[in-house]
Amino acid sequence: MNNRDFVLKAVKRMRANASFQEILRELDELLLAESIQRGLNQIKQGKGIPAEEVPKLLKGWIREAKRKKCVRK
Repeated sequence: MNNRDFVLKAVKRMRANASFQEILRELDELLLAESIQRGLNQIKQGKGIPAEEVPKLLKGWIREAKRKKCVRK
């Protein structure tokens, strides 16, 4: 099933008078599930980031965001 068909199937499962916000929330949940599955697949392929490296990466990302003024101090 391609992405379009997957989204259409999810929307069709919703009630007919679902609000736009409800539809967006459903799509957000689908995106989250797909992102998690992609990450799990990467780990299975040996492409994951070891847990001990994550704090170093986060510090670098936060430092860069602060430099760009994207994060409050």
